[in-house]
Amino acid sequence: MEHRRIAIIRERLQAEADPDRAKAAQAYMKSAMPYLGVRVPAVRRMVLATAMKHLG
Repeated sequence: MEHRRIAIIRERLQAEADPDRAKAAQAYMKSAMPYLGVRVPAVRRMVLATAMKHLG
């Protein structure tokens, strides 16, 4: 079940990805780590919604 929640969150993050923001964030952080460009408030909403739906 835990793996399914993680998969759902990853799918939602991919759906919300903003390539322009991701490129800028990666340049700012000077990192090879991949970025999706999803804003933190959106990430929080996704995680909370998924947790509430699948924990309840």
